[in-house]
Amino acid sequence: MVQMKLSILKQFCDDESGATALEYGIVIGLISVAIIATMGPVVEQLTDLLGLIETAVEGV
Repeated sequence: MVQMKLSILKQFCDDESGATALEYGIVIGLISVAIIATMGPVVEQLTDLLGLIETAVEGV
């Protein structure tokens, strides 16, 4: 019985399939943070551009 439990425990420790999923999760999280960090300046520039277009259209 004890041998069987040790065998199951060893098999659990040797299983690396969960580690792969965890690594993918970390990579996706880092990519998400990078995208969010770069969107701030892009949104500001887009807002400025739309403001310029609004001003030009109002002047017509």
